[in-house]
Amino acid sequence: MFIAQSRRTALCYGANMSWLSEAWTVPSEFNGIVECRRALGQWTVTVNGCSESSGYMYGLWKQGIKHLPKKAPIKRILMLGLAAGCSIETLHRRFPGVHITAIEWDPVMIQVMDRLKLFRPIHRPEIIIGDAAHVIPTLNKKFDLILFDLYQGPTSPENVKHQHFFKALQPLLQRDGFLIVNAYAQTEMFATARTSFAEQSHWKYHLNYLALYRAFGAGTIGDPLPKGYVQFRSNHGYLERDLTTNKNSALVGTKDAPGFRRWNGPCCIEKYYGDTEPKIDPKGPKRLIIWQPTQRLDKPVHWRRSLIQMNAQITGFVDLNGGQDPFTTWTPHAQRHLKRWLAQSNEWEFIKLTLEQFIPIYMSSSMSPSLKELHREIIERKSKAHGDIFHLFGFKRKSTGKIEAGLATLDIPELNQSIHIASFILDSAKNDPIGIGMIELWFKDAQQRKIRFLDFDLFRGPGDPKEWKGFSRFKAQFGTYFIRYPNPLIRWEGTWKEYLKHFR
Repeated sequence: MFIAQSRRTALCYGANMSWLSEAWTVPSEFNGIVECRRALGQWTVTVNGCSESSGYMYGLWKQGIKHLPKKAPIKRILMLGLAAGCSIETLHRRFPGVHITAIEWDPVMIQVMDRLKLFRPIHRPEIIIGDAAHVIPTLNKKFDLILFDLYQGPTSPENVKHQHFFKALQPLLQRDGFLIVNAYAQTEMFATARTSFAEQSHWKYHLNYLALYRAFGAGTIGDPLPKGYVQFRSNHGYLERDLTTNKNSALVGTKDAPGFRRWNGPCCIEKYYGDTEPKIDPKGPKRLIIWQPTQRLDKPVHWRRSLIQMNAQITGFVDLNGGQDPFTTWTPHAQRHLKRWLAQSNEWEFIKLTLEQFIPIYMSSSMSPSLKELHREIIERKSKAHGDIFHLFGFKRKSTGKIEAGLATLDIPELNQSIHIASFILDSAKNDPIGIGMIELWFKDAQQRKIRFLDFDLFRGPGDPKEWKGFSRFKAQFGTYFIRYPNPLIRWEGTWKEYLKHFR
């Protein structure tokens, strides 16, 4: 936390103190003696010989926020530890219009901050005076960025270094938010933070060690999954039904780790999903075996890590039993459009459709012909393979009697899941909040039928087609828990003798 980086800043936004040299101390019940020194316009505030605000701390946090994505939507920041507030201006320059809430346990330090005037008056943060360990459980706001800098001299108080403190921070961080921890020399704090957050990176700034964290479910490889969630492609029942319509595929593996073998012309590929290592039949045809773990990052014997991602990079789902009303987890944008939808939902009628009704309307939508053809084949195949647990919904405008939007979903009863397969909106309904209406219908229908997980399946990842971007952004609005997959494990197995039998 720094004071001055230019002559204008060095004037401390109106403070009429000596610019060249000045020193004074303030006794504090919490920190002992707080020492304030200025030399050539730059203030240094120290406690027990440790810097609380200085050029060093300014540089530490200036570099720290550079580890955030350039387009990170930071609108609300929680500062755990304010000291003299030297990083306030830096945060406002990087995130214009941001609202900052700071927790500071020492009232004397706030008096020092107000006396030094290290930031513009309009940027004075909302300050909560108290012990962070006691204040955090009382907060009911969510923040896009949390900065951890809680120190009493060279060490952090014991009550903020334990798992229960970081667990209490979890509900305060937005799903797509960021946490930066300044551990100084206490690197064991990183392991503690990893019990509640996903570590994305760590770095060193001179003598200080820092790390960047995301909320679980924000899309970090290896994030823990809610108890009960299983990737549907690793389910034996789903695969058994799904493969009945594909003559070039066969179910392989075991019930605990099922997979499928598929012939694409002369190529034979065998695929498995999930974290249970598949049992491979060495007597099968010569083939490439691809195993896509969900969370596992290790590499068992006989497997190699692929250099490229051969499967979906990111998928996402919603847990309807996540402990709160799922509609409250929607983004503000989605909730605004939900209000619009609820205000006009009586203008629409929701009906179930047959495959013969759904397909012609779907094919009349304005999506690209290649995408429509691909989805048509998927819809027809899923309908034939899964029967009554495959659902086709239509939204009919009452005033015209015309179906203008539709949704296809698939139940996985063994996993208490419903999968989003496809959807469409005709041009005549583009200005209506019908997309939100379809998601609201899906959520409520699942709640009524006691389905727990709603799986949006594929999301756009780096390098994926740009055409996926808009729909991926749309699907990310609903409290979505993301899974980012590690690169798959691969191996060659089988015999050429068995391989050649396929062509006889």
